[in-house]
This record gives sequence, structure tokens and C-alpha cells, in this order.
Amino acid sequence: MFDTLINMIEYIKKHKEGFMNKVVTIQMTIEEVQALAQLLDVAVKASGLQGAKPALAILAKLEAAVAAANAPKAEDNEIEGDNNG
Repeated sequence: MFDTLINMIEYIKKHKEGFMNKVVTIQMTIEEVQALAQLLDVAVKASGLQGAKPALAILAKLEAAVAAANAPKAEDNEIEGDNNG
């Protein structure tokens, strides 16, 4: 739909009221999450305190998503003695 990130950002700016309070789900590899965190770091350094608050909110969501992805699943928590029968 968008050939560049800039075109996507411009579209969102023009139609921002339609995007307010909508939740978007994306799938990313850990490497992509790390790259996004690095890009946010660079953006904060370039924009100063003005960019820090939104960047921190996004980083908090990224950290929570990584923690959830790395959390043990219910089947991983089974006790070996439970299946002795």
C-alpha cells in the first residue's frame, strides 16, 4: 500500500482522526524489535526531550511484548511428577 515509510507517515498525518485510539497488531522478530529500539534511541537523541515521552511509551510496550514472548508457557511449567500414574 505504501512504497515508503514517509508516504505512510504522511497518510497517517492527513487521516489522523481515523487512526486515533485504534490498536494495531504487528509481528516482529526479536532482531526487528531491537532495531526499532535502536531507531527510537536515535530519534530521542535527535529530537531531545520532545521525543522522549512517546519513545518511552513505545519502548515500554516493546519490552512487555518481548517479556511475554519469552515467558514460559503453561505446558513448560508442568511438574514431572504430575504424570506418574
